[in-house]
Amino acid sequence: MSFDVHPRRWALLALHLGVAVMLAGAVLDARRGRRTDLDVPLLPGHLCRASVFADGRVYEAPFALGPTQVSVDFYPPEYTLFRGNAGNASASARMSGPFRLPPGGTLDLGADGRVTATELRDESGAWRHEVPLASGGLLRRQPPVVRDYRLRLQLRDSAGVLSEAEVSVNHPLHYRGWLVYLEAIHPGMIQQATLILRQAPGRPLVIAGIWITLAATTFACLARMRNDHATR
Repeated sequence: MSFDVHPRRWALLALHLGVAVMLAGAVLDARRGRRTDLDVPLLPGHLCRASVFADGRVYEAPFALGPTQVSVDFYPPEYTLFRGNAGNASASARMSGPFRLPPGGTLDLGADGRVTATELRDESGAWRHEVPLASGGLLRRQPPVVRDYRLRLQLRDSAGVLSEAEVSVNHPLHYRGWLVYLEAIHPGMIQQATLILRQAPGRPLVIAGIWITLAATTFACLARMRNDHATR
């Protein structure tokens, strides 16, 4: 009995195996996975435990969590340049921009000169809302745009062990077989953060299937290139 199989056939078998493993992980997630949204107040030391409704039953997450610190990153400030009747910044004023502060820290306004980051800040280090120019123009700051939120979480497992970890948008936290996503932070009158808690038991299978598929595809391409080179 011969076990001599062409390398490309091995690659094809591995490719089918990778797809099957991915499908198995997806089915496991669909049948056993759980997901819930959790609104937590931005109060240090306040821990919440999430409840998940699935299969007609209520499951409690095996841990409690709460925020200890909130960090907000903004994009570099943008300014609009008003010329003419700039003091009123009305319709009679000519606008240009917006001008975003580059990494070098200096706004190049052409004929209106250059403005450094130091000139754009006040005594406390905050960005000025308006900056008058020697040319008679006026720089007015546009509303700041949030680039990223980061939330420092305190977690307590079922044994009472405390730990801390950070979660940010598009960078979930892996904890005790759960994924914790930061969906939004609401800094209004009711300050709270919205988290998504997801239990995905099939995720390791999906990732393994992806790697098997990529490796099989790469091996098949290399085998074909080698075979084409040998037949020339």
